[in-house]
Amino acid sequence: MGFLHHDREPGPARAGGFPSGLHVRVHGGRFDGRAGIVVGRTPDLRPGSVWVEFTPGHPRLVPGYRLDVSGPEE
Repeated sequence: MGFLHHDREPGPARAGGFPSGLHVRVHGGRFDGRAGIVVGRTPDLRPGSVWVEFTPGHPRLVPGYRLDVSGPEE
């Protein structure tokens, strides 16, 4: 069972944010269980969110607090 954390500005779940090229996995929300690669933080439509590509050429905006770092998929 997960711990719910309510905060007006949760910000990134990782110190220093999520740099481009980082492999991540989403937990919770619309993209739960999907893995992708961080492709950027601009345009910054929601503070603390990053753009993640689950399929090449189709970035999606995901809140940083829903991301965990994962290794590259084999």
